[in-house]
Amino acid sequence: LAPGPSSAVFPPLSSRPPRSDPTRPPPGSRLGLSIVREVVTAAGGRVDATSRPGGGASVGFDLPLVIPGA
Repeated sequence: LAPGPSSAVFPPLSSRPPRSDPTRPPPGSRLGLSIVREVVTAAGGRVDATSRPGGGASVGFDLPLVIPGA
């Protein structure tokens, strides 16, 4: 994962080419992380991705603590 904006890792769901587009990446190409970002931010949280030494990335998220009835 190169340093830079997380938008490179979490592309907007609307930016994915249609299935009929021959340039569309194969299934499993970062769509899961986009969904994670949409769900977590909708719940008031945040998603973070950082480079790992030797390659790859570490992805995590924080959600606000909500205590029912409190």
